Formats: sequence, C-alpha cells, structure tokens
Amino acid sequence: MSGSIYGLKLPCRQVGSVCGSDTNQFLVASCSLREENEIHLVNFDGERGEVTRKALFSFPKDDPIHKGEVWTLTPHPSDPTLFFTCCHTGDGRYVTQCWAMPSIDGGQQLGVPLQLRYTFEGRREISRVIVQPQLGSVRGAPLQLGVISECGLQVYSAPQGTTRFVAQGSPYACTTGAFTMAGAWDPLHPHLVAVAKGGDLVVVDMRTNNEGLHVPGAHYAPIMALDFAPTTQYRLATGCTDGTIKLWDVRQNGEELACVPDAHMHWVETLSFNTYHDELLVSASTDATVRLWRTDLILDTPTAAGACVEAYRDHEDSVHSCCWGTNEMDPWCIASGDDARVVHAIPNVMQNPGDAKRKDAAQYMKDKKITQILEIITAPLLFHRPEDPNAFLVDQLRSLHDSRAEHPLFSTEDLDCIFSMYDVLQQGTITRSQLEGALQTLGCAEFARLPKGNAPVDKTTFVSLASAALTSQLESL
Repeated sequence: MSGSIYGLKLPCRQVGSVCGSDTNQFLVASCSLREENEIHLVNFDGERGEVTRKALFSFPKDDPIHKGEVWTLTPHPSDPTLFFTCCHTGDGRYVTQCWAMPSIDGGQQLGVPLQLRYTFEGRREISRVIVQPQLGSVRGAPLQLGVISECGLQVYSAPQGTTRFVAQGSPYACTTGAFTMAGAWDPLHPHLVAVAKGGDLVVVDMRTNNEGLHVPGAHYAPIMALDFAPTTQYRLATGCTDGTIKLWDVRQNGEELACVPDAHMHWVETLSFNTYHDELLVSASTDATVRLWRTDLILDTPTAAGACVEAYRDHEDSVHSCCWGTNEMDPWCIASGDDARVVHAIPNVMQNPGDAKRKDAAQYMKDKKITQILEIITAPLLFHRPEDPNAFLVDQLRSLHDSRAEHPLFSTEDLDCIFSMYDVLQQGTITRSQLEGALQTLGCAEFARLPKGNAPVDKTTFVSLASAALTSQLESL
C-alpha cells in the first residue's frame, strides 16, 4: 500500500477529514503531555502524492485545558472551520470543546490561535463526540451532536450557522458499571445512534430515547469502534479489544452477519467505511497496523479469507485513528500513528468495488429522498398499528396523492391523542421536553418552530405546532 508521510515534532493520535474542499484536507491533533499542543491542517495532492501543511493552529495561551493531551478530534460535518476536541483537564474534569479555525488567506499560516466557541463539561469521563452525518440534507436542519461519556449519551443541537448548543431531553443512561466506549450515528436513519456498553451493543432510538436494540455480549470484550455503512441500510461494523471485527444488521433482533476473529492482534481502535463505497472498510489497531477490508468478501466467505486486501505495517507504535478523505475521485485514507501521518492510496482493483446498479440505486434514493418519504408514511403505521399494514400503506399513499389537507397522514384527532399520551397527569399542558418528545414521535421535530422559553404548552398550541411541522416536512419533499 503506497503512501506519503507527513511528519510532526510532537506525538499525536487523532485525525479528521475536513468537509467542503475540492481536495482532501485533514486535521491532525498533537497529543503531548509536556509541550503546547497543536492542530495541523494538511492538504493531500492525489496527483503528486504529496502531503503539505496548510496551517498550524495553536490553542489560546490562557486555555489550561489543552496543556494536556487531545484525546479525540471530530470535524464539523458541514462547516470546515469548526471541530470538536475531548480532553482531560488534569484536575478531575473531562471537557469537550468546540473550536473555530480563523480564515486563511494564501500561503502557510503558522501559530494562528484557535477561537473557543463552546465548552461541554462532564463530571465523569467524556470519551468522544459523534455528529449526525446528514446535516444539510434538510434545509435549515440543526446540527445534532452526541457527547458520549461514562454516564451514557447526551444529545445537543444547535441551529445551522451557530454554536449555541442546547441539550435535547434527558440523557440515555448506561447501567451501573457499564462504560460507554464508542458510538456512531446512522447516516441513513438519523434517529438511530449505536453505542457500546462494554461488550454489549445498543442502538438508541432518539425519538423516544429508548433502546431500539440491545445485543448482550455482542463481543466477549469491550467494544472500542463502531461505524455505520453510508449506503447499505442498517449495516453496522464493530471492533473489539480482542482484535475481532463483526458486521451486523441492527434491525429487530440484531443479526450478526459476519465475524473476523483475528482481524488484528490487539485492540481495534477505529473502524471507518468509505463514504461512497461501503464495500471498503478500514481498521486501525494498537498492533501498529492499518488494514483495508472488502466487506462483500467478509460476507461471502465463512472464514473471511482474502477479505483483507491490504495491510499497512510501517508504523512503529499504536495506530489510534484513521479516516477517509471527502473527495470521491480520490478516496484516500489517512492514518495516525506515532509521529507521522500516512495517506494511503486505494489499490486499483478497489477503485470501483461495488456494483454499478447498486450505487445508482443508492444515489437515486438520496436524490429522491426515498428514506425520508418512507419515514413519513411509516410513522402513522407505527402509531395506528392496523391489522392489514399493506392496505393501510396503500391508503396513506392515496392520501398523499389525492388529499388537499395540509398534513393528510395525521388527523387532528391523532394529534390530540398523541398530546394526551404525553399529558399523563391530564393537566392540559405538557413541558418543553415532552413537546420535543412528541414531535420526535411524529418524525417532524427538525421542522418544528418551537416557542421561546420553557413555558408549558397546551393542546391547541401543540396541534398548531405539529400541524405546521408536518406540513413543512411534506413541502421539503
């Protein structure tokens, strides 16, 4: 596997792919105990095979937090100037921060101070941040961000173009003694988030904040890495401290599709599907290797023989992080190891590993918003639970086509019923948190224009808000 090296003077363990560029750009975070930590913005030229530094950013001098190591780094999914870091402050606190990179005007920029935009603090260990990958698929949709800690998962949201983060509902809590190590957001179903609780695999439905799936003992040891496939629905990859990689279908009972028991000799720290070809999966491990897998071969052969198409062994130390570039024409992968960054070229045989018809179908679903349409017509199905679901869905489609009502799939009576479900004490009002939960149940929360403040909401106001949100949801299609 060929590659180009970018050297650093400080040790580092985290990389992230920057969005919104015609070339592949990456952020590299140093992880030093004694030196001032840095963020490097590097650019990869696929034609020349060169990695060059575009800018070197420093943390503010008055910021005591990043005197310690940068443990995780997560770029913003739509704003190339923003990213998130997690670190330990040294005084018992674990902090996640949102940073902004100043604009860069020509030439290399060295030592430019970063701008702190927001700080999330936790009383217990914050292990990482995950972001909803489909930000921007719905115009005006807020950024959804999950902070994973020892306590569980807390989701925050911020309007597009801002960093005003607000906690959404109550956190999903882990059971006593279960440490949440990793998480991943489903890009095809934004209400689903997978988290690891030791060796257990849990998929949380954020509309209800309940477990949609729980697989006890999914791995015999703690799960360290999770990633959803970008084009194959409900496909999830998991990596474990015993070196095992598994593929799952997270619908219903959570079927284990395949297992690679000796994928690595030590911990699997990172798994990452290629953004455009999810037959490609890259894994990074503390055994100092990065491996490129073909998931179709993993699924087709019981022993996964030949599924590892490339293995890169040039690192001298543990590899904690790897990611893919954002440019479809040059799907390069960058891996972080001891004191260098290596950008790997995909072998020619893998440039078009998928079936053309399947990729065309995936693009069609994305262009025509098929997933969103299915969510709209299945939400009433789950609410009413008719004896004949086929006939019910036919009626829903006819209503969408024929009805002139603003939101034909939920009647006013249905909305009244949903309000009553949340107004358990029959007080005639529901709280702000209950309002958000009801809109999540309807599947239209991102389209709702919520009132300012935290005042209780009565039934008339709820019906009006829900009706407007459902109408906006249909208009978006």
